[in-house]
Amino acid sequence: MKERNCNIAVFIITCIGALLRIYQLGYHDLWFDEVVAVLIRSNETIRITETPFPMFYFMLHQWIRLFGVSEIGLRLLPYSFSVCCIPLIFLIGKHLFDRRVGLFSAIILALSPFHLWYAQEVQPYSAAVFFALLISYLFIKAIESDKRIFWGLFGLAYILGVYVDEFLL
Repeated sequence: MKERNCNIAVFIITCIGALLRIYQLGYHDLWFDEVVAVLIRSNETIRITETPFPMFYFMLHQWIRLFGVSEIGLRLLPYSFSVCCIPLIFLIGKHLFDRRVGLFSAIILALSPFHLWYAQEVQPYSAAVFFALLISYLFIKAIESDKRIFWGLFGLAYILGVYVDEFLL
């Protein structure tokens, strides 16, 4: 498959994944843990030290200031992280193996019921997956090229990722 055709395929897969994730985005009411996160983070006096992994909740606080507290507005933040995971997993699969593996990885992630479910939940799960993929990709690039820019970006992504979710430790 040519590079141009592969890029078009990744774009189409990402669009399909985005459409699947946005379908009925505001249909379900907020769950208890989502409501707690929103109530705590919608307060103007946010305290970074309230939680050991505050980055997602800090982003949620800023997101609430921009988009309000509707179900759709709140869920667009994890939705955005989830959609960005699709081309990122393609890059990892392509880089480690070949374009075909990257495309299959992107298709699997785009259609994954678990990833679809957590893309619509106001929790840091999709952000954690995004940062795990970003950290992995930057680590691969840093090892292969041994350029300082990739090592710096890897370190920055890792630090931000650790502050998003404890599973990235």
